[in-house]
Amino acid sequence: MRNAPRAGAASTRRKLVWSAGALLLGLALAEILTRCRHTEMPAMPRVEGELVARSSDPDLRFENLALAEHCMIYPQVGGAADKRVVAHVNEHGWRGRPVSLAHPAGVIRIATLGDSQTFGLGVADHEPWPAVLEQKLVDAGARVEVLNCAVVGYDSEQVCALLEKRVLAWSPDIVIYGFFSNDSLLPGAKPPPGVLPDPNEDDDTRSGPLGWLRDRSSFVDLIFTSAHRGAMRARWADVQTSLFSEEYEGWQRMRTALRQARERAEAHGARLVVALIPRFLPARSELVSSGAHRQMIAFCRSASIPYLDLEPCFIDLDLDDLRVHPLDLHLGVQAHAIAAEALSRWLLDQHLVEAH
Repeated sequence: MRNAPRAGAASTRRKLVWSAGALLLGLALAEILTRCRHTEMPAMPRVEGELVARSSDPDLRFENLALAEHCMIYPQVGGAADKRVVAHVNEHGWRGRPVSLAHPAGVIRIATLGDSQTFGLGVADHEPWPAVLEQKLVDAGARVEVLNCAVVGYDSEQVCALLEKRVLAWSPDIVIYGFFSNDSLLPGAKPPPGVLPDPNEDDDTRSGPLGWLRDRSSFVDLIFTSAHRGAMRARWADVQTSLFSEEYEGWQRMRTALRQARERAEAHGARLVVALIPRFLPARSELVSSGAHRQMIAFCRSASIPYLDLEPCFIDLDLDDLRVHPLDLHLGVQAHAIAAEALSRWLLDQHLVEAH
């Protein structure tokens, strides 16, 4: 009986040794898998050609350069040739094919406005959601023409100014504003602190002992990188939401501009609607842009502006597959197609467009 405690202690030591061995083996396997699955990141995209030019109108500030040809160059990995995506602007400053100012008889003319997400930066002329929307509606039997009047870098006040000063002259029947969650960042309106943080900034675990360990272990580096980016994206989501708080001047001015835009459109016989385009970055259990969408939806309801929130269309999809490039967060071809399909169904269901 005197040997029982020793036997028990030996058994405990063996269990600890086996547990430690299993842990080390698991870490080693995790390290191997992390290194094996690590994919080489491509170089940063490049640009050829000018797309916008200074505007003589102070409210617009800049606008699409007529007859511009702009190329986005996306480096690939593994020795593959760079992907080149060309965008063309017609003589009127709209993206895509030449169009006539005269309103075609019996055709519903839809004008789309917004920033680079509506312009379709990074995809070819026939791939932005306005171009795909036209094709979807035509395929459904509707007689429509969709103009892509978006300008890369526009905020909400510029969008509303372009509508009033240029787009309404085209006699659209429907105006679709492609809302994005940074549209309330207006000149002269002081943004809340921390707007648009870099997901890779302020990572103090890259120095000291932890930095040494991260340099030598892909698995450890992956854990800390994921945790840091998760925290940064959560902060980014809070900041994006704060851009639509009652205290922020930019949001106050944006709402005023949109109310005026609705009135101007209706005075010209057009209907203003809003399509809410998500930002494909996860934060907590939703997207970085989700809070901004909730604020915008509440406003649209109060202002009697029809809207469609496109975020639910992308639930459970791989966000990496929806972006145009690993280092470019703009909507990719698949995302534009999904948005266009949802919008076409919504326009038909709302009887804003009729199929024949």
